Amino acid sequence: MVEEKYTTKTIVKKLGIPLQRVRMWLMGEFVVASVPSEGQGKKAFFTREDLYQIVLFEKLLKKGLRRELASTYIKSLRDGVSILGAAPYLVLISREADGGTIVESRSCLGFNPLKPIISPDYFMISEFESEENKSDWDDVLIINYAKLRKEVDVMLSGKNEG
Repeated sequence: MVEEKYTTKTIVKKLGIPLQRVRMWLMGEFVVASVPSEGQGKKAFFTREDLYQIVLFEKLLKKGLRRELASTYIKSLRDGVSILGAAPYLVLISREADGGTIVESRSCLGFNPLKPIISPDYFMISEFESEENKSDWDDVLIINYAKLRKEVDVMLSGKNEG
């Protein structure tokens, strides 16, 4: 099956992100196209996974993350795209090291990661600690990636649910 490719025009029309904002994100390399533009006036092409990551980037900004940190999370997803698959949840673990942020991406298959690790009495993160950097994390971000994919798929289809 041939993978669908989308243009910047799709992002603007279907996802509702202003053109200038998309251009600024691309120029700053906060987000990237799978097939970058070959020059001024040439189209860049995005995969559906690229679009999911662009929408996630926008959501992270709306939640108050700096563009640089949100971009680091997105880059981690791009680098580990093979882990995404049909994973319903993503866990992004970050820590500061050598003046920069290091992010590890993990996928959670078949369970809600919130149930086993968060209760009113305690917070336990042991399932997500890396063996080499046990307890050396600063932040953990859990993304309902299945919901995000569904939202983007609905936007791309042009159908409004509910």
